[in-house]
Amino acid sequence: MWYKWGLVAAESDNRQPLAKNVLGIVLLVVVLVVAVGVGLFFLLRNDNNKKGNGPGGVGHYKPYTARFLSSSGLGAQSLVMGQQFYWAGPKRGYRYEFRRTVDGYVYVRYLPKSVSLGAAGDYLDIATYPFTQAVNGLKLEAHKKHATVTNAPGGGVIYVDPHRPRTVYLAFPGVNAQIEIFGQSPVQAVTLARSGKIRPVS
Repeated sequence: MWYKWGLVAAESDNRQPLAKNVLGIVLLVVVLVVAVGVGLFFLLRNDNNKKGNGPGGVGHYKPYTARFLSSSGLGAQSLVMGQQFYWAGPKRGYRYEFRRTVDGYVYVRYLPKSVSLGAAGDYLDIATYPFTQAVNGLKLEAHKKHATVTNAPGGGVIYVDPHRPRTVYLAFPGVNAQIEIFGQSPVQAVTLARSGKIRPVS
């Protein structure tokens, strides 16, 4: 409570001891700080669930162990999770191995029908990583490694890791995701990135 010089008697009767006023203010500040802290915690956690922290970050996603899903099953899984992820479209003679990590990294691996779930081997694998400003991230990575990015269909950009030629990265404007194509050969990875076949499951 603020006071002015020359208070009348009625106003002076409303005064409180300084200690009580200070205590009330301190308690109010503590309550406000706790409330703001709790609010920020849930806000940031929700933001991480939606956007992720990019590769290497700590996420808050429900993990899904590896399982085979049909093409329509992949679309349904995306809706259930509330997370968009990418693949290379249907491929005859193959099954689609799906899994998601706690960081929100989603992998769709193309396995021949004769290959069992979780089998080791270098098979075509499309990964989707939650990543804000993914286009700028790829350009920055290319600059650091003295590499270049090229244009992809749909206005995206392509980055080929010079140290891992079978790995190609894709990013699209306005999409908070970085897509990694791990091919069985460098030609397959680059060809897919340039083909326009890499798209969200539906």
